Amino acid sequence: MLKKILIALVMILVVVVSVFAEDKVVQEKKEATSEITMESIFVEKHYESIYYQNGKEVARVITYDIGDKAGDKFNGIKKTTGKIPDGIVKHYTSKRLFGEENYKDGLRNGPSKVYWLSEPGQKLMWLTNYKNGKLDGLNVNYYRNGSIHTIQYFENGIEKGDIKTYNEVGKEIENLKKEDIDEIIGQAEKLKQMNNLRK
Repeated sequence: MLKKILIALVMILVVVVSVFAEDKVVQEKKEATSEITMESIFVEKHYESIYYQNGKEVARVITYDIGDKAGDKFNGIKKTTGKIPDGIVKHYTSKRLFGEENYKDGLRNGPSKVYWLSEPGQKLMWLTNYKNGKLDGLNVNYYRNGSIHTIQYFENGIEKGDIKTYNEVGKEIENLKKEDIDEIIGQAEKLKQMNNLRK
C-alpha cells in the first residue's frame, strides 16, 4: 500500500513539474516571437515609417522625400518619435513580406533584405548590410531569376570601388567606376535644376 502511495505521489510531482516547465517554455517562446513590424506610408512630401511590436505602435520615423527643401533626399531623417525595438523588423505590404531589417539601438545593424513582390515565395531583390545605421559591406541586387544583377561595396556609408553589373545569366556586362557614377548624378542634377527653372 505504501508503495502505491509513493508511486502516486511521484506521478503527481512529475505532472506538476512538467506543467510548470511547459508553461515557462510557452512564456519564453511568446517573448522570443514578439514580432516587430513596420509599414510605410507616403504623406505629401515625406514618408512615414510606423513600427509596431505585437500590434502596438512603438515608433514613427518621418523621412524626407525628393524635393523636400529641408533634406532633398530620401535618407534624411526629419523626426523620430518613440523607440524602434532591437531585433528583426519585418515590413509587410498587402499582407506579404516585403523586407526584413535588423535594428539595434534604433539604427539598422546587420543584414537588410528586400524581396520581389511579384514572385512567389521570398525571392531576394536586395541584400545589404548596415553598421550603426550606415551601409557597410556588400550591397547586392538580384534579378527575379535569382542571379546577381549588381554588386557594390560600402564602408561607413561611403561607396568604395566600382559597381559590378551582370546580365541575367551571370556574365559581367559593365564595371561602372565611381567617377562615372558621380558624373551621371551631376548631369541628372543639372537637368533637374533646368526643369525647375522652366516651371
